[in-house]
Amino acid sequence: ARNIATNWNLKSKKNILWQTSIPRHGYNSPVISGRNVFITGADQKARELYCYDIYTGELKWKVVADKIAGSPSTMPKVNADTGLAASTVATNGHQVCAIFATGDVICADMQGKRLWARNLGVPDNHYGYASSLLMHGNELIIQYQNNSNAQILALNSKNGNTVWSKKANDKIAWSSPIIATLG
Repeated sequence: ARNIATNWNLKSKKNILWQTSIPRHGYNSPVISGRNVFITGADQKARELYCYDIYTGELKWKVVADKIAGSPSTMPKVNADTGLAASTVATNGHQVCAIFATGDVICADMQGKRLWARNLGVPDNHYGYASSLLMHGNELIIQYQNNSNAQILALNSKNGNTVWSKKANDKIAWSSPIIATLG
């Protein structure tokens, strides 16, 4: 890459190509795939997955996490510095998946069509859910460690079915999974 900006200023818009406000609050990080920038936001009224155009900042689509069997009718209590959308999304370039502090997981294709959604149960912890997701091929890896159902699981990114699940020994954790080749 050439001519990369080494300084910028939001107020004067120096070296800023675009900026936009996110409709709902979230502490997660943006994820880029092709021309797409994915991020989530949530509040007491809705949980949403957004896709923005990387070159223009235009909102291309949003997917709402609603009408999910087992989803709580009221939002869980979370710390203000965690919120309801702290986990960063994951994509394999074909699907993009998001998880919220309600235990709701949604997955969409690159055009914004919701492929599936399911609820893993409201996380039982004192801070809120914050572990980010990981895609490995067609598997969505979720570290879902909390007081009542500590587990690590893989879901099929095409249909949301459980591929495998392993009970975790530790209770609460907020770290995110990684893939490592051992041996």
